[in-house]
Amino acid sequence: MGSIRPVVYLVLTAALVLVAIVVVACGESGDSGTRTQQDQGADLTALCEARTAMGTAIEELEGLDLDTPTGPGAIATAMSAVGTELAALTAEIAEFEEPDRAELESANAAFTSAFTDAGLALSDAVRASDATKAKAQIDALAASFDKTYGAVDCP
Repeated sequence: MGSIRPVVYLVLTAALVLVAIVVVACGESGDSGTRTQQDQGADLTALCEARTAMGTAIEELEGLDLDTPTGPGAIATAMSAVGTELAALTAEIAEFEEPDRAELESANAAFTSAFTDAGLALSDAVRASDATKAKAQIDALAASFDKTYGAVDCP
């Protein structure tokens, strides 16, 4: 049980650091000048690439075998990857202008909340060696991704 505590700490720390990054990044404003259609298209492309990368990280999290001894470490690694991609998405959102930015910030806030909740619940599940509860949390995180970022229209 002693080897699980560092993993729990890592997951919690990653989630809290990510939330801090997201809060700071969402508070930044984009360029105050007029943006061209080309700039906005590049922003959408970058956002969609980050969304795809985060979707891949979530799929990897969903595919983990949680009943193995490496399950807790793999969860921490996968959650860290999701957090990294969430930070990238957050940075891209800051480049959008209204009304698109407001819609994206709303999706980002909802998913960030789900990510933080999943990190805390996964920590509890790992600590209790409860693979069923961990899988339920991973499924809930994937559903939140589909509901929030899955609704973003990408070319």
